[in-house]
Amino acid sequence: CDEDELKTGYRREGLYSAVFAFVYKSAIVLVALGSGVLLASVGIRGQETTLSAETLETVRLAYLGIPLFFLSVAIISMLFYPLSRSRVEQIQKKLRERRGG
Repeated sequence: CDEDELKTGYRREGLYSAVFAFVYKSAIVLVALGSGVLLASVGIRGQETTLSAETLETVRLAYLGIPLFFLSVAIISMLFYPLSRSRVEQIQKKLRERRGG
């Protein structure tokens, strides 16, 4: 928000919060749909009382591997994000000067 304010002159936390909420809720929907598709793809239809060891292992691996993959993508993305602690301090200093504080 500070970097955006420095570039545009407008403080838009509400916009960032709304976009975050939309993305978060969309992710929840995708996870719910994806879970159903994943379970159906390994052969779980909902009528089974017991599952084979292979099916359980496949589900465990998927529920471990998929989040790890996306977490890795997020971590790698953050490594390339241009804001560092010193850059944030510079931006905040410029904003304080601009506001007269």
